[in-house]
Amino acid sequence: MKILISISIIILSTYIGFVMSGKFKEKETFFSLFYSFHEKLKREVVYSKKTIKSMLDEQEANDFKIIMEKFLKNEKINYNIKYLKQDDLEFIKTYCENIGVGNSKSQIEYLSSVDKEVVKMLNICQDNAKKYTKLYIKLGFLIGLMIMVVIL
Repeated sequence: MKILISISIIILSTYIGFVMSGKFKEKETFFSLFYSFHEKLKREVVYSKKTIKSMLDEQEANDFKIIMEKFLKNEKINYNIKYLKQDDLEFIKTYCENIGVGNSKSQIEYLSSVDKEVVKMLNICQDNAKKYTKLYIKLGFLIGLMIMVVIL
């Protein structure tokens, strides 16, 4: 009976570690979608000149799409996304305020100037997701093992 309880505790604690690491995956997904939107916007400004709204309609539903749609409708935007830090939110807010303003030349210059920052944020999120997802799962497993040792 103790072994069955111990195994279930290990499984539960590992699962809790997995769930806690989810914020890193969510942030990575957010910035990878943000990066793909940014790259597409750069191409569209130069070549086909689609509207931002039509580009967002093609994108799958996510937090970034919701923020952009609210911005386009001039609605109050809730920037309180649990997995983003304050500096990430400020960058996104500034990005939203500056796209679609001015002529195509100024847009190309702005998007090119922001390009390095977007790539940097994406790379940081990918690195953190790789490191911390494994770490949280392993910590959850180890905590389960420690509880098992105490029980047995």
